Amino acid sequence: MFQQAFASLDQYLFCHRQYWQFMPFRQDSYPWDNHPLSNWLKSLTDDDVASFEEQPDMLTRQSGPHLPWFRQADGWLDISSRTSQISAPFWLTNGIKGRKWQQISHFAAQCATKQGRIVEWCAGKGHLGRLLGWQQDKPVLSIEWQAGLCEQGREESDRQGLRQEFLCADVLAQDLRDQLRPDQQLVALHACGQLHIRMLQLAVEQRIGELCLCPCCYQLIEQEVYQPLSGLAQDSELRLSRQELRLAVQETVTAPKRDRQKRLTERRYRLIFDSWQREATGQDCYLPVPSAPDALFRQNPVAFCAWAAAQKGLTGPEERDLARHVQQAEQKLGMMARLELVQHLFRRHLELWLVLDRCLYLEEAGYRVELTEFCSRSVTPRNLLIRAFL
Repeated sequence: MFQQAFASLDQYLFCHRQYWQFMPFRQDSYPWDNHPLSNWLKSLTDDDVASFEEQPDMLTRQSGPHLPWFRQADGWLDISSRTSQISAPFWLTNGIKGRKWQQISHFAAQCATKQGRIVEWCAGKGHLGRLLGWQQDKPVLSIEWQAGLCEQGREESDRQGLRQEFLCADVLAQDLRDQLRPDQQLVALHACGQLHIRMLQLAVEQRIGELCLCPCCYQLIEQEVYQPLSGLAQDSELRLSRQELRLAVQETVTAPKRDRQKRLTERRYRLIFDSWQREATGQDCYLPVPSAPDALFRQNPVAFCAWAAAQKGLTGPEERDLARHVQQAEQKLGMMARLELVQHLFRRHLELWLVLDRCLYLEEAGYRVELTEFCSRSVTPRNLLIRAFL
């Protein structure tokens, strides 16, 4: 069912990889031979860029004349939207924030099952499992590795009188085959990369009767380079690093304003340091710096640069030394933002490539597979639901 769509999408991404398969932080110029596109990007004001980041549909329309082939991918895969939502008693929603509850209730509305037991993968406090157990009057096993979350979830389900058990387990390190049987439904909402890959592998191995999965955070994998699951994806010429996988989930539509501001400050400070270190070391090349404590981004850039310099065995700059580098960083920040606008045109294509790899893997294992959108992208950008049945 998904083979032709995947093959077309795979060829599309490979042929146009110069527009998305790069790291903006390391670019000093536009990495494509498309002068109309480059000139259009240069003509944008910072307010234009900010508007496009908030309204991706407008970006698609405005960039269209400079990428005339871009919309050819629209008809390759028809994904239906099923956005019904479960209404639940107030006591079942206690302690669940608004948007999280929306995601759970939309997801659960698509997960009706005839299987005898529901297994919730990477359950957290088991909110999804509780709703499914209440909705379908079925026993639930919620698997979660953090003992504190298991305990909180157990207390809540006991208080509500639901048939929900918790198993505290590391799904990547422990053998859970004895917990998985063909007469079960296995569910996971926003399970991260390697965690949901392991879920799929065990489901196929144990011949689980039914799956409901919304994958997330594809970049959180064990290998440096993505290892495709399906035979068709394994034959692809695309090679995806963790950083490139991150593009598929690089959306801030639901991110709090403070998180977006912190991300912008961190970028600015890292660019200031990069400009300074090139001059200080006499080496005109990027010098990677590890993750920094959040507290540094609440101080001025001198503090961050001193910390980053110490990580690399350098003596940090004085404040008076940074003025020129601050200006250069602002220019680079504008360049990066424009490069990312073009990259972001491809993030849904890349996410679909990854999701179709999972769908094909299940089809190859004998499952009947459905792919739908279970909620609007304003509720969560990660709104693709894979349902599979033996």
